[in-house]
Amino acid sequence: MEAILDGVRPLSLESIQSSSKEIAQLEKLLDDLHELTRNDLGTMHYRKDSLDLIALLFEEAAHYQNLLGESGIEVKFVALTDKAIIFADVKRLKQLFGKIFTITVKYASEGDILEIAVALSSDTKEIHIRIEDNGLGVDKDDLPICLNISFA
Repeated sequence: MEAILDGVRPLSLESIQSSSKEIAQLEKLLDDLHELTRNDLGTMHYRKDSLDLIALLFEEAAHYQNLLGESGIEVKFVALTDKAIIFADVKRLKQLFGKIFTITVKYASEGDILEIAVALSSDTKEIHIRIEDNGLGVDKDDLPICLNISFA
């Protein structure tokens, strides 16, 4: 914007669109920093609702399909039930799954398969989500990550 105002850059639709994209990126960065601060302070708010985890996984995989496809990564759903109704914050889950898909694109190789499996335990009311690719893998010390979500 300063370059346009100083006359260094011409005022055009292209320069306005470019500035708009940069502003949107800065807004997203500020929002992310604000959320991190709220998380550090313990004041992050959640909007939990009943939702179908399976449908959300399909929706998010479809949302990232172009990015994954361009990188030559195939997504396979295995061992899924028809529905898995949970009480959770859809925004936070979308952030989580989005992060997993973008990290997959960053570290997986063309031809890798990203497998997504969901197992329900009716006696303990737990859902186990397994998301793995057939790439090089993660050091064993970094593997024990558990996400506990209760379901109805």
